[in-house]
Amino acid sequence: MVRPNPKRAAILELSSKGYSASDVVRLLKVPRQTVHSAIKQSTLLDRVRPGRTVTVSTPALKHILRERIVCNPGRSKKRMAKELNVSEGTVRKVVKGMLNIPSYKLQKRHGLS
Repeated sequence: MVRPNPKRAAILELSSKGYSASDVVRLLKVPRQTVHSAIKQSTLLDRVRPGRTVTVSTPALKHILRERIVCNPGRSKKRMAKELNVSEGTVRKVVKGMLNIPSYKLQKRHGLS
């Protein structure tokens, strides 16, 4: 997803004051295409993007999962999913994809005497 340009307000302000697109490009040091598209849209708001909005894998869930894994790295994703009342796939996606934490299973072994 493309983030909105933070200089969009300055582009629109200079354009409304009568500056040409070339002048705005030189003053703000932004690409010419950015200036032209901002003037064409003539709004500070970003366009509505297609696709579903993220509702479950929020920053709050990421924070909770990171804390739980730091406290107990051996905790299973299945158990965390059950405790947080979210699907296992969501927990897997957040841990592996967003937090970049490798998953591993603690191996139980016989005690040596």
